[in-house]
Amino acid sequence: DDSTNIYVLSPSYITDNNNSNSIVLNISYKNNNFLFTGDCEESNEMDMINSYDLEDIDFLKVAHHGSYTASSLTFLEETTPDIAVISCGYKNSYGHPHKSTLDNLESVDAKIFRTDQNGSMQFYSDGEKMLFSSEIKQILCDESVPRVVNEEVLVHHLRYNFREYSEETFFKEIYNLRGGCNMVVSFD
Repeated sequence: DDSTNIYVLSPSYITDNNNSNSIVLNISYKNNNFLFTGDCEESNEMDMINSYDLEDIDFLKVAHHGSYTASSLTFLEETTPDIAVISCGYKNSYGHPHKSTLDNLESVDAKIFRTDQNGSMQFYSDGEKMLFSSEIKQILCDESVPRVVNEEVLVHHLRYNFREYSEETFFKEIYNLRGGCNMVVSFD
């Protein structure tokens, strides 16, 4: 797909610290910019912002479950993520996400989503805007949103073409029918 580019930003070298060896991906899809940081640490973040233009990240997968060892304020001020997703277990023994990470994300006005609070999540992108799965549900119930197909056609389509479908498939298909979506990011 010509509208999607994937770049491996880190690690630039291998260390004895497994977290620092975590692969970091920058994915651009049309006008949306995604940064998946794995378990990288602050030293990786500094290497990346000194080596790459990472301004205006739309979607950040927060590093290392929200640990204080990453998501430095310097890194976040450079990347200015609109959406920040933290994958962490409920009441985990590490205390993730750490308060300092949450404070840093709030200081750059990132909209924070957490698997320990929000559960499994899907984000949808058409390359211009991104929606969270609950926002898709709101769109379906909002009568003011123009429909690409009418309700009867939509119900018929779902009933006969998706005998068994997951919630993700359901919302992806509805969003496709209502105007288009080409990229889905899921977190459990």
